[in-house]
Amino acid sequence: FLPGVLLGLVLMGALLLPSAASAAECTDTWDGPAAGSWGTAGNWSAGKVPSASDVVCIPAGNVVTTTSTLSKAGVLQVGGSLVISGSTLEVSNGAVSSEVAHLTMGSSAHLGGAGEVRVSGSLTWAGEGYMEGGGSTVVGPGATVTTSAAGNHMLTGTRRFVNEGAY
Repeated sequence: FLPGVLLGLVLMGALLLPSAASAAECTDTWDGPAAGSWGTAGNWSAGKVPSASDVVCIPAGNVVTTTSTLSKAGVLQVGGSLVISGSTLEVSNGAVSSEVAHLTMGSSAHLGGAGEVRVSGSLTWAGEGYMEGGGSTVVGPGATVTTSAAGNHMLTGTRRFVNEGAY
């Protein structure tokens, strides 16, 4: 082959390969009201509450609150707001990063599991709560972190908290 043709074939092949950074395909998408409960099966496209194997998608403009004892997801893709309040949200997929625009940890909130949760807009940690398990929580560049003085904010297990944003 001529060098230019070979380079063209290599570049064309690279364009055809899937990107490792591409988002996982949604398996359960929020289609409930603009503000509603994670634990209501009718609020989800699959007609069931998400499980540990689901790629959970919440479009921008929606506020979804976990209030049941234990809520699960494999991966999160949240363009709107996710509120963990008086409950645990376990993100299990440690191979694919979850993306959350706005995350609020309310009173008695637990965020856990093996997954990495990347916050791109804001993290509000109000009241006593835990981030636990083997995963990580990463506040990205340009994002903000706000904590309240009330209660303890704890990391347990091997969970990592990385703040690349503003506190």
